[in-house]
Amino acid sequence: MIAERIKKLREEKGLSQAELANIMGVSRMTINNYEMDKRSPDIAFVLKLADYFFVTVEYLIGKSEFKHQDDKEYTSEKVMKFMEISEHLPQQPIQSYLAEISKLLELAGEHNTGKEILFILQNSVSLANKIQNGYIDVKNTASDETIVLQDKGLSNEQIQSITAQKISALYECGYDGMLSFGDAVKMALQGFGKGC
Repeated sequence: MIAERIKKLREEKGLSQAELANIMGVSRMTINNYEMDKRSPDIAFVLKLADYFFVTVEYLIGKSEFKHQDDKEYTSEKVMKFMEISEHLPQQPIQSYLAEISKLLELAGEHNTGKEILFILQNSVSLANKIQNGYIDVKNTASDETIVLQDKGLSNEQIQSITAQKISALYECGYDGMLSFGDAVKMALQGFGKGC
């Protein structure tokens, strides 16, 4: 893994092997051997390289995807925030969701499909945000629509019925979307189980 990371970091910085070798005080052939995984760098070189590229040693040797310590701290903060929020939500669905997501991410790590799975999860979260924002918009515009509908002479019962139908339709759309996402996660898990 360190071979891939050295090459990736060097290329991200736009350096040739010779340029990196000069910066690190080694020969170009040494860098080439590290990148081709023909030799392993010693700890002093790894520390120097991590400092130069401003990455964690764990990232460099492939033990973590946290490139920078700040990334790890940011992720930890978000996980803690999620835990705080989830305390106020129904626990059975949260626990079920977390179990499925954990299993999916673990399998994705084992099968090196993390980027693809995270792309799917990101899109599903985007869908959920759109649904939630739509619900909030309907709720926020309900009072404005109520005034318009009252001006048109509709009764309160009719107005409540129209508003309830909008919210119900939005909820059903969101529910169907989440079911589809759940089915996609289960299919992905089943695909991992079959060795795909």
